[in-house]
Amino acid sequence: MLKILEKAEIYPVTLEDVKVHLRLEHAEEDQYLLHLIETATEYIERYLNRALLTQKLSFTSEPKAVKGGFSEIKLPRPNILHVHSVTNIRSGSARYAVRRYQLVDTDNSPLLTLVTSDQLVEVVYQAGFGIYPKHIPAPIKHALLQIVAELYENRGGEPIKKSNFYNDLLEPYRVKDIL
Repeated sequence: MLKILEKAEIYPVTLEDVKVHLRLEHAEEDQYLLHLIETATEYIERYLNRALLTQKLSFTSEPKAVKGGFSEIKLPRPNILHVHSVTNIRSGSARYAVRRYQLVDTDNSPLLTLVTSDQLVEVVYQAGFGIYPKHIPAPIKHALLQIVAELYENRGGEPIKKSNFYNDLLEPYRVKDIL
């Protein structure tokens, strides 16, 4: 189970970026535009299966046993920036820190290898492209602006058509093989 413990403190695009993109000069809809930025950000993060800006995440999973007494856990939402803790969870809610583990983040499929015989392991980590919007690839930011524009233009309830343009911009960054 994935939980977001700390969201990014800023959005991948600014309110000013959105207003320039929409060619808006007034401040009457700023709160609504911030809501659209948040909505589009969450949509893209779910679609890509990754965090855009640095977030602190908690992932609890059953490790998969592999050769040599080792176990593995695939972590969602790459890019993994830092692992804060790895904890075995035993029956009766007893928790024990795992001190020896290795994280390998290849092909956007982060794999944590550890020695454990426990049923559940919790991993607390930071993931994202970085702490500033400049760390996010330009095609992702442009797709975000396009989605905000479409949500803004169709706020009357018109169904939004899924655009191949968004997919073409986002697909190279999408993590398909999670869990």
